[in-house]
Amino acid sequence: MQHNNFRKVFSDRIQKLMIDNNLTIIQFAAKTQISRATISNWLDQNNVNRKLYGFENLLKLVKYFECSVDYLFGLGDRFEE
Repeated sequence: MQHNNFRKVFSDRIQKLMIDNNLTIIQFAAKTQISRATISNWLDQNNVNRKLYGFENLLKLVKYFECSVDYLFGLGDRFEE
């Protein structure tokens, strides 16, 4: 999978998880301790220069949504592993 496809899948999955959990960016940031700017960058598929992830932020996402990193990046369709 190309790098840009990872970005799109990652953005789509974060957005879906937020919608499924009725979370705004502000609420999600507060609950995960991830900055609003970082979350906004993840969701903005037009921002090709955005930093996608950091190890600590990935761990926060996996813990909060109880999903796998593979799911977030589209390497698997299973929510949990």
